[in-house]
Amino acid sequence: MAASLDDSPYAEARWRQPGLLLAALLMHVGLLALLYFGPGYRADLSTIPFDFTRGTQLLSGKLIYRDYPFEYPPLGALWYALPRLVAQDTATYHAAFAVQMAVVDLATVVLVWAWARRMGQRVGPPLMAQALFLLAAGVMIVLERFDLVAAGLTALALYLWPKTGGVWGWACLALGAGVKIFPAAIAPLWIVEQARRRQWGSLFIGLLIFAVTLAVPFVPLLIIAPDSLGKLLAYHQERGVQIESLLATPLLIGHAFGATVKSQFAFGSQEINSALTPTVAALATPLVILALALVTWRYARGPLDEERRLRFALAAILAFTLFNKVLSAQYMIWPYTLAPLVTTRRRLAWGLYAAALALTQYLYPHGWNSLTGLDPQAIAVQAGRNTLLLLAWALLLWEPRQTARRVEEAGAASALGPVVGAEATSAGSGSSGWARRAR
Repeated sequence: MAASLDDSPYAEARWRQPGLLLAALLMHVGLLALLYFGPGYRADLSTIPFDFTRGTQLLSGKLIYRDYPFEYPPLGALWYALPRLVAQDTATYHAAFAVQMAVVDLATVVLVWAWARRMGQRVGPPLMAQALFLLAAGVMIVLERFDLVAAGLTALALYLWPKTGGVWGWACLALGAGVKIFPAAIAPLWIVEQARRRQWGSLFIGLLIFAVTLAVPFVPLLIIAPDSLGKLLAYHQERGVQIESLLATPLLIGHAFGATVKSQFAFGSQEINSALTPTVAALATPLVILALALVTWRYARGPLDEERRLRFALAAILAFTLFNKVLSAQYMIWPYTLAPLVTTRRRLAWGLYAAALALTQYLYPHGWNSLTGLDPQAIAVQAGRNTLLLLAWALLLWEPRQTARRVEEAGAASALGPVVGAEATSAGSGSSGWARRAR
């Protein structure tokens, strides 16, 4: 069995761990205040006035999709409306929005701490890594966007996955996808896992819960305005190649060598316009599907332990991020709650993610005018950031054959660890039976 918190030679003394959590929470409060009041904020690029207007429209009874364009699933609208309940002007709204995101961030700190304890890790390094990621991300994507909510719900879904046959995990994953769609990228991994374990009943119930939870917020919208879902899908289908995306990188490099490329504002973001843009945009969906299929295939070939589940969930999120035609700066916060808990080659993984966050902060907000002006230096930074993300994705997928063989020879029962082992027991099978089925 995997080492418990008490017998792990790497675990801190039990009495120190609540103190480390308190220290991490206080550190995050300080860092959040530094980000909010520090020099990294650019009012000219702030979305707060636009968000304030959206919150006002929601509270006045206007309907998303029908009365004005809205690019997110319905639950995303809540995070515009909540600050508007207490704010009567943009300045107060700015503070209220930042406070709600700060509360979400502190909740993710508690989740990382609890998860590290369950996995038998030293809790100090993951908490320090998360603080580093927060500082590297900067104020504009942490405290002015609600992507952290979906990232936190994704992490909570994975944390709850071993409990109750995955039911709560599926429900929480659907809530995350109801805020931002990217958590759904993890679903194929869970389907494969429950299929390999022959948990057909749990799989059916889980998918039903996922579908119902995701669909419920759409129901009143579809009743009032039946074309709401069609408008949402059409909005994303018509979007072009966003300037920060991986798909834009070769077009931007081509511009540096003389190709005709222009930058234009459309669909709420800065897009690339060239003769090749329609072709490149058409590649996005097939590339995302192929990348997610690769992640799922790699996951299906190995043991079903908690470390691999977390690592491949992170790989699925990165695949969805990288190969999409939009990679806005705030998307970089999606791995924020999972990356601190990676244990395989974690120093390299942490370094790649922290460096990618820092380069993103350089591009947005600090170098945004240079990037949209197609400055060669900013293009080089964009290409470097996306290269780091590609390397991080490959690192998450890479499993040396010798390491994989040692894990397999140890037997799936020992590889699954105490949490998943409890699932096996509750399912009425012994450890040896689970070992045979998990291979």
